[in-house]
Amino acid sequence: LAAALTRGTDGEPLKDPQIIERLARDPALADTKLIAEAWDCAGLYLVGSFPHYGVWGEWNGKFRDSVRAFIRGVPGAKREFASRLCGSKDIYGGSGRKPWHSINFVTAHDGFSMMDLVSYDVKHNEANGENNRDGESHNSSWNCGAEGITHDIAVLSLRHRQVRNFFVALFLSAGTPMMLMADETGHTKHGNNNAWCQDTEANYFQWNLLRADRSGAGNNNAWCQDTEANYFQWNLLRADRSGASGSREPSSEDHPSRDVNVGCALHRFVRSMIRFRRKHRMFRPDAFVGEKDITWHGRRPGLPQWESAYNLLAFTMKDHERGEDVYVAFNAGGEEQDLELPAVVGKTWFRIVDTNRSPPNDFVDFKTVALQHHYRIAPWSALVLKALPAEAEILVGPGLMRSYSATAQLARTSTMRGFVPEDQNSADSTLPQPGPSQQGQRPSVLRETESRVNLAVRQEMPRSISRSFSRWDLSQGHS
Repeated sequence: LAAALTRGTDGEPLKDPQIIERLARDPALADTKLIAEAWDCAGLYLVGSFPHYGVWGEWNGKFRDSVRAFIRGVPGAKREFASRLCGSKDIYGGSGRKPWHSINFVTAHDGFSMMDLVSYDVKHNEANGENNRDGESHNSSWNCGAEGITHDIAVLSLRHRQVRNFFVALFLSAGTPMMLMADETGHTKHGNNNAWCQDTEANYFQWNLLRADRSGAGNNNAWCQDTEANYFQWNLLRADRSGASGSREPSSEDHPSRDVNVGCALHRFVRSMIRFRRKHRMFRPDAFVGEKDITWHGRRPGLPQWESAYNLLAFTMKDHERGEDVYVAFNAGGEEQDLELPAVVGKTWFRIVDTNRSPPNDFVDFKTVALQHHYRIAPWSALVLKALPAEAEILVGPGLMRSYSATAQLARTSTMRGFVPEDQNSADSTLPQPGPSQQGQRPSVLRETESRVNLAVRQEMPRSISRSFSRWDLSQGHS
């Protein structure tokens, strides 16, 4: 409620509030991030006009409202959603600020958690003792077909999908993303959107959600329990993720008794989206996204159909550094859509994210699924593709190659490309040597995830070997 600090002694807003300016100019705070919740309880709303002095960032409440409206399918939300994806230049561009001054968020400490945002149409604050009169009544939420706790597999599946859609929008938008604690594990406050007064599980990170089988728990009013029902369950993050649920198609895995697996799968997805954002600089731009950076699409490339009431929107974000463009599509409606993919010269589209798919296939950050010219995107889902060469070259050393027994066969079939040994005198018989055309050449490096990189082989390589050696593990300190 930082807007309250801009008021004078008479309660009226000041053009240059001294306390805000002093905080901005104080040398002791030079390395401190100053962020304003640019509204107050009396109705002063300063999003985009908060006196920032070139320093203050703002919670972008318009980002929250726009993304919630678009993802739940509100007609006519497409244009504003596009502006929020590009860093909200219409809000911050005129004041000399940068995209990072926009603190993008979908949920915050007050209001619904993200899982409750897709599980409740109305607030349920009875536990607060004010007859449900407290808290915000306008939440821009959608319960996906049932209010609160349900055993309907189709409803649960849609909820899980919508949560992932929100995270895709959050982490692929220009600006500074802000995430509410425990949203990454599907935390619920059971519809309480004003739970500040609750010393209960509503406000605890429940770490053991990832390990404990919660079937039959059923207690949605556990305020009086000094038990794991009200504790942040940390070991949720280290549980066995095999068989993780969150299936985008209705499945028994989506039963409420599989909360453990749902939490694990969602946590993995959020971590993957964060890594993807950090890895791709174009989603963290220094300037607002413009025409040179992005191309908008609809069902057909270059035709976004801005006037359509149906919330289908796609775009290609251009990678000016490596040429590895990223295609993103949101189908925020109840109809399957046939997308024609934009042409990429010398490259192939590979699927990274499809929120309609079951974990771990909802996020696959390496070259596994190559696509052709079309993709059928499911209702209420998001899609992320990356343009990559069908084959590429990598540079590896003998320390890495000694880890694999089949390298001798790779050498015999001359399928390895771009390999330059670090030790030309190595006695290791399994170490493949570069062919005549490769002597003295230093190939480019194919950069994938932080710990793994694709193996570059010729297309005529035996399929069995290609499957076995499609990725090298670089996480153990190999050269």
